[in-house]
Amino acid sequence: MKNQEIVITGASGFIGRNLVSYLKKNKIKHRAYSRKKTEFSRKIKNYKNIKTKKNSILIYLSQSNQKTSNIKKELILLRDIIKLKWKYIIFLSSIKVYKKKKLINEFSEINPKNNYNNLKLASEKIILNSQPSVILRITNIYGLYFNKKTLLYDILKNIHRKKNIIIKNSCEYVDYLHVEDLNTLILKLIKLKVKGTFNVASGKPLKIENLIKLILNILKIRKKIISKVDTQFVNKNIFDISSIKKITGWKPKISIKKGLNEIFKKNLYFHG
Repeated sequence: MKNQEIVITGASGFIGRNLVSYLKKNKIKHRAYSRKKTEFSRKIKNYKNIKTKKNSILIYLSQSNQKTSNIKKELILLRDIIKLKWKYIIFLSSIKVYKKKKLINEFSEINPKNNYNNLKLASEKIILNSQPSVILRITNIYGLYFNKKTLLYDILKNIHRKKNIIIKNSCEYVDYLHVEDLNTLILKLIKLKVKGTFNVASGKPLKIENLIKLILNILKIRKKIISKVDTQFVNKNIFDISSIKKITGWKPKISIKKGLNEIFKKNLYFHG
């Protein structure tokens, strides 16, 4: 990766922060930008003002993930950044763009019926039609300093604040991928310059009720789980990651049990 510089936007977020740490650890040249001032990124008012070099690679993490995001504004910014001419772009989309189905691969039916999905799908189209790039439709990412406003946060809040754990969706299934596994994949993509759209997940869905039991066991806490869900209507979605595994040789290595053990032993619950 000589004579290449990696540029990260949105470096103050959970994924960005972990990626910057990973690149530093592996002594990979990079520049990290954020609209916030942090110790590990440069503050910038507008990402279109980034100075690029001939062989710069963009890892675009700065897109809003809010359901009420202004799509027009976000896409204008994206087009402005793309005009800077990159050698390669890695864009993180979401597995949520699909309609619910038992087995979901890259050709499964999409669900463009909400603001979040429309933004992700429109962004994917712009990026793929402009420069050499890869779209990663990622699942739930967790790891050290994971964000608030997530299922893990809700579970821990219930555990620490209430006598019984009451959760509406305890019988549904979720897929969690450790951020270090995501970082490993990103590094492979930087080296290989793989193009296209790929699902990125653990491929091992876990029942939320079992996730809660696992957390209780790790924390050595005994509490009753109360579910308000009709289990007859629970869907188990499995995300097919065979394409990205085949083309890159990557595969997830950190189990949910190992990943959660690391977080809870170090008391590194939240960030942001």
